[in-house]
Amino acid sequence: MITDNQRGAVAVVDDDFVYLGMVSDGEIRRALVHGATQLAPISKIVNINAHTLRIDGRGEAEDLFAKYPEVTLIPIIGKGNILEDIVIRDSSRRKV
Repeated sequence: MITDNQRGAVAVVDDDFVYLGMVSDGEIRRALVHGATQLAPISKIVNINAHTLRIDGRGEAEDLFAKYPEVTLIPIIGKGNILEDIVIRDSSRRKV
């Protein structure tokens, strides 16, 4: 999914779209370097402290992108911690 979206990261949700965190290609590489295998559950790698916004805070996305240049995706979280949307930094540009 990370390769397909060309953003370097993906949001991780459960079967009910409850947001669990983000995982980046860098986090996967670091886990592999530290002995994880491709069969390791994503729950061992997921970043539960990733930047998120609530639906009513969507306008703050540009501020987060400016403050954290490494962030390419910001999940928008609704009631019950449901993933409602994802704001993409410069959606016209793909990661190279």
